[in-house]
Amino acid sequence: MTPEQRAALEEEREHLLGSLEDLESEFLAGDMDEQDYQTLKEEYTVRAAQVLRKLDPSSTKVKVVQSPPPDRRGASRWRTAAVVLGVLAFAGLAGVLVARGSGQRGDNAITGDTGSLRQQLATCQTTSFQKSAEGIDCYDQILAQAPENLEALTYQGWAYVRSDQPTKGQANFDQVIALDPSYADVRVFRASVAATAQDYETAAEELDTFYASSPPASAVQVLQSQGLERKIFFGLLDSGTRDCWQQAAQAQQQGEQFNQQFLDTLGSCL
Repeated sequence: MTPEQRAALEEEREHLLGSLEDLESEFLAGDMDEQDYQTLKEEYTVRAAQVLRKLDPSSTKVKVVQSPPPDRRGASRWRTAAVVLGVLAFAGLAGVLVARGSGQRGDNAITGDTGSLRQQLATCQTTSFQKSAEGIDCYDQILAQAPENLEALTYQGWAYVRSDQPTKGQANFDQVIALDPSYADVRVFRASVAATAQDYETAAEELDTFYASSPPASAVQVLQSQGLERKIFFGLLDSGTRDCWQQAAQAQQQGEQFNQQFLDTLGSCL
């Protein structure tokens, strides 16, 4: 490492430490909600740990997955750690994805008195998230007359997954990919299924494809808020690194302030 490179890293370290202190102050003063606080805290801490690792490689026991620049939207966008803590729940995400529309979501009517295709899809969506089994039947009615409708196939597949029928759900997802590999919605659900099965490499690849499709900002924001990226990020780490991070996070929850000692401990653990 050249003196110039070290100086740049040290400057970045000081900037991140200052940002963490400012973040803590804003949160304690009530100027920031908890979700934004957790998001930024995790991002800054990951970045700081990476800088410390570069400054002192001898303290690193394992390779840490690198995070890309914040504005990157390409193949490795999922790797960012700027996601919030939370449980894996996709009802909100599904609503956002459905609302944005797609080429398969026109207003062309299906025969009968149930209204337009769009109205039927909306009805099935609501039914599905209340009662998965009834949602499956609802989508069957659409697919009987529009067997290649991407939305119906995708969200019926998710209803199957939520009804503990992942094999049937995966079959729906595979059919969607065969019809249109660029359909973004299905990639999120495939990533969720893979992550649940602890196949984090496949889950990461699915989110790579999701971001490569240039999804709307609203879908990205809701996706991140559900914690799937975080689950994949930590799933790809070895158990020692993951345990180290969890210990540091627990210390923070107990009131430890961000300071150089804390980051040194995290860096040496990593």
